[in-house]
Amino acid sequence: MEGAESPEIGGMEALAQPQYPVTVRVFNHHYPATPQGARLARRVGLHKLHAWGVPYLSDASESAALIIGELAANAVTHGRVPGRDFALRLSYMPGGPEAPRLLRIEVSDARGERLSRRTPVRSRPPTTVPTVVAGC
Repeated sequence: MEGAESPEIGGMEALAQPQYPVTVRVFNHHYPATPQGARLARRVGLHKLHAWGVPYLSDASESAALIIGELAANAVTHGRVPGRDFALRLSYMPGGPEAPRLLRIEVSDARGERLSRRTPVRSRPPTTVPTVVAGC
């Protein structure tokens, strides 16, 4: 059809893409560095995930239980300092129709010499390795 208008603006087609709201849920709590504290961290973590829409006994919930339990047990076993606790931090972004769900599980133990850093690591220039050539 002659005279029909094209939906192009300035030579580019205008595409309307829906914007979905993003809600990031965060839970942060300290527990005693004991086996009971590790068990409590796992149970409370799963309860929080259930409250955020990750059902009990789902694949995501079962995987989270294993990860939280292992990290908490490691913090209690290897990072135990008398009188200090370990921390559990959960971050959950439920996603949307086109975005995947994202769950971040962090456990920091009572030992302070190796605290995690949230700043990006600077890239180093490549190191040259000397080449040795054997003569005949």
